[in-house]
Amino acid sequence: MSKEEQRLFSHPSEAELEAGLACDDAECSGEYVKKTRDITMKRGSRTVTIHGSEYWECESCGSFTTAKEEIQRIQEKARSQTNYTGRLTLRLTPELHRQLVEEAQANHRSLNNELAYRLQQSLEATNGKKRI
Repeated sequence: MSKEEQRLFSHPSEAELEAGLACDDAECSGEYVKKTRDITMKRGSRTVTIHGSEYWECESCGSFTTAKEEIQRIQEKARSQTNYTGRLTLRLTPELHRQLVEEAQANHRSLNNELAYRLQQSLEATNGKKRI
């Protein structure tokens, strides 16, 4: 069993929590109540916020836990948010690079804005058309 699987195994499932799982604290007789919160975490150099994450808090002592399924959803959301940073490295021929710089200058745009504009126009032009 991987470390990831071991960590998830130690958390209760949503079904267990929905059925009225008692608090983990041996000195507490309370039960968990479902709540939501926003989670902010670091992923490399980026900060990612997951909105509306579910967790379960003991109504008596305030301890909390998260269902293993929710942990997996949080991890997937965090991964999907970090895949698209808005940065792109692009290799061009020197001639194409020069032509694009000239077009950007003629349009009073930075090279970055010119490329973003042209890519957006291209996507809009092909929207709804069959892809090859």
